Amino acid sequence: MNKLPASLHRRLSQRLISLEENPRPRGSRKLTSMEEYRLRVGAYRILYTIDDTNW
Repeated sequence: MNKLPASLHRRLSQRLISLEENPRPRGSRKLTSMEEYRLRVGAYRILYTIDDTNW
């Protein structure tokens, strides 16, 4: 991420941090037949998993 432009780095960082509060925000999609979710940020995608046992 350090090689990305500052504005994009900031947007991605904000979205990653917001996932801690709301792991299923509007616009996130569960990948079919997988336990991963996808969140689109511009031309980039954040792939992540959710551990509901810690909620």
